[in-house]
Amino acid sequence: MARIIALDIGEKRVGVAYCSTVAMVAIPVDAFVVKNSLTDELERLLEHVSEYSPDLFVVGDPIDLSGRASVASEKVHAIAELIKEKSGVEVKFVDERLTSRTASNRARTSGQKLNRASGALDSIAAGLILEGYLDAIS
Repeated sequence: MARIIALDIGEKRVGVAYCSTVAMVAIPVDAFVVKNSLTDELERLLEHVSEYSPDLFVVGDPIDLSGRASVASEKVHAIAELIKEKSGVEVKFVDERLTSRTASNRARTSGQKLNRASGALDSIAAGLILEGYLDAIS
């Protein structure tokens, strides 16, 4: 059984979702609040997700709508490389185009109150990233 953590990396928050390959269901967990820079707080993020003992990190890649790497994509790839180095856990990328919009629509249709500061949308977006990965491997 593999345990997978999905990350929706942003400037202020990192959405977190989890699944095990036994259940194959993405579960939005929470959002990690970035107080300074994520590079400086990487150890704290890894400690935050350590209870899940991840075997794989799936990271949303914010490529632009034309499919090319964006400035944000380059930053996310640099952070993902640091995650891999510090944790020793493999990192894979999933195209995250439109996940924020889809997360917002999903929250609205389920009746959730949308409070951007709560991180709810970030964790839902991480869940969508993880769903995309699970769909691709099944």
